[in-house]
Amino acid sequence: MAHPLEECFLNNEPLKVLFDTGASHSFISIKYVLRLGLKLTEITPPMVVSTTAESSVETSYVCKSCHLIVFDRVYPIDLFFLPLKGMDAILGMDWLSANRVLVDCEENILYFRPAILSRNETDSILLPSVSNLLQCLCSGGQGFLLTSSSDSGPKLDVATIPVVNEFLDVFPEDVVCLPLEREI
Repeated sequence: MAHPLEECFLNNEPLKVLFDTGASHSFISIKYVLRLGLKLTEITPPMVVSTTAESSVETSYVCKSCHLIVFDRVYPIDLFFLPLKGMDAILGMDWLSANRVLVDCEENILYFRPAILSRNETDSILLPSVSNLLQCLCSGGQGFLLTSSSDSGPKLDVATIPVVNEFLDVFPEDVVCLPLEREI
């Protein structure tokens, strides 16, 4: 689905976000961490972040397992603590790639993959219904059809096929190398 770049929510609080394909990690501002009283976890060694404003900034803290809400979907995220100005968070390639978000820079749109598979308590995948799939496809989602089959019938012996018996040199029992070149 296509969505323009908009606000997100962290712990049900609005969050001004920059989606940055040039950032390898995701970051949260000091101001936002203090405002929400988010729990910080110390990391060692500190992460050195190259920025456009300064040559580099060090951070020794991360907010682990935050719940980011984007367009009514909840995403788990680890956000590194960084002094940011003019925004609350930067979502970098770690989050964009983990959630398979496509960025259309020309149209200024993010494409989020539809969530059609869910997991139950036993952690097995529940398959979507046909109506859910059709709804997803009609709203612009992409789909792939995979089929598989299992035949537990009797195993055929290659020697029982008449043409194989006529050309035993073409159909060896064990293939150990590429076939010889032959004239047609």
